[in-house]
Amino acid sequence: YQYWTGLDDDLKFRRNRKSEQEMLAETMGLAFRRDPYVLRLSEEERAFVERMRRAWGLGDVVAVGLNTGCSTLFPYKKLPVEYQARLAEELVDRFPGVRVLLLGGPEDADRNREIARLTRAPVLETPCTEGLRRGIQYMDLADVVVTGDSLGMHLAIGLGKRVVAWFGLTCEQEIDFFDRGEAVLAKVDCRPCWQRSCDRPVKCYERVDMEELLAVVGRQIEAASREKIG
Repeated sequence: YQYWTGLDDDLKFRRNRKSEQEMLAETMGLAFRRDPYVLRLSEEERAFVERMRRAWGLGDVVAVGLNTGCSTLFPYKKLPVEYQARLAEELVDRFPGVRVLLLGGPEDADRNREIARLTRAPVLETPCTEGLRRGIQYMDLADVVVTGDSLGMHLAIGLGKRVVAWFGLTCEQEIDFFDRGEAVLAKVDCRPCWQRSCDRPVKCYERVDMEELLAVVGRQIEAASREKIG
């Protein structure tokens, strides 16, 4: 089945309803139990996260991490800088007490600085150039992660975060949030396409509805808040 999804776009893009994990288990002849994948931090890493949580005053609030970028392989998996600056503003305006973190890798450092410059929201700009493991620790500070379909999304799922992922060129049905997240789909008729380049005048990343995204993030903020209380 997984072999045929690589050959048949209609099967992969439209008819398939299996997650990548389910297809992989089926391919290997294993029973699929929907076990979540888990990313564990060392004791030293957990201690660092707690120190930063105290230093940045995140202990009693819901922190929303914006994973702002993606790899250069599929550059259309990231939202525009201006969109993310406004998203940060809307989050702090609509959800009192929420803190917003900017997350990313070394390729996102300039991007995050520009978002922080453009937005009037008091964002926390986490370092992007301290290596993958340290980046994972900064992500662990967040209760909710907003991201494209990228490595950051999978890291957030592995950390057990509440995840809101937007999808343009890729297939949302292949991603399992293990009941701790939701997908938001770009409103274009050409998705998914799995293309690395695009000649359309309006790109999928420009057609992610802000109100829909905020509503979904709001549900995850509420869920994260309940978890902190109880």
